[in-house]
Amino acid sequence: MALTIKSFKELWTKELMPAFKSEILNDLKREIRNEIQNVVQRFETQIDEVKNQIQGVETSQSFISDKYENVIEVTQSIKKEMKTVQSHCKESGERLEYLEQEASHNMAVLDEVQQYLRRDCLEITGIPIIPLDDPSTLVLEVCSAMDIELQDDDISIAHRLPSTTKVKDRIIVKFVKRSKRDEVYKYRSKLRGKSTANLPTVNAEIQEGSIRRSTKIHINESLTGYRRRLFGKVNAFKNTNKYKFIWTTNGTIHLRETESSSIYHFNTLADYENFIRSSQQTEDYN
Repeated sequence: MALTIKSFKELWTKELMPAFKSEILNDLKREIRNEIQNVVQRFETQIDEVKNQIQGVETSQSFISDKYENVIEVTQSIKKEMKTVQSHCKESGERLEYLEQEASHNMAVLDEVQQYLRRDCLEITGIPIIPLDDPSTLVLEVCSAMDIELQDDDISIAHRLPSTTKVKDRIIVKFVKRSKRDEVYKYRSKLRGKSTANLPTVNAEIQEGSIRRSTKIHINESLTGYRRRLFGKVNAFKNTNKYKFIWTTNGTIHLRETESSSIYHFNTLADYENFIRSSQQTEDYN
């Protein structure tokens, strides 16, 4: 049978075109299916990677959490130890403060005894060492210059003291009677206007030229090292704050701002510290 256009159209419509459609559709389906499978595989791979990352993060978080808990435990332990140490430090500080107060009190008591043992003594400064130096004779001559009658038997002992960085030519004399000692100390102002030139043995050396010039003579109470340091503090306050008077009586240090003002007394470092605090409070109030 000859193939005509009409018969070909019929053949195309009924047989060829459906066959081509079917084959094309099948090819499309296969390609789509393959593409979908590739996409799914890529997604699965990416999902696996994400899962691995998540697991790593979870592992890291777990590690950090464990470390954080360890840090918390260590911190709490350190805080506890610090509280213990602080408690011990506080106890030690309180104990140290108590011991310092005890030491200060004991030092003050000991100083009071030592100062009492010096109650019959005076110190004379300003008299240079001369040939055939006799401190007892020099003491007698000082008292004579003050118009005070003093005999050899009024002196228990007199001797030179080592010079210090601030004071040279020191003589300490111990009197037999306290009353004679008090008399000499009371009238020490009579030495004003007088010098070593008024002492015969020293003046003779001045005339001979072995001593260049005369010097002033001073009489002070014999203070312990503790009282001398305390006197230095009070005297520094006096100079800084322009107080006029400072003196000692039987080892007690006295301070006075003017002729009409109150007199402050010092025997211990605590007395001085209390005085300073009171002065500061008065300044703050004013």
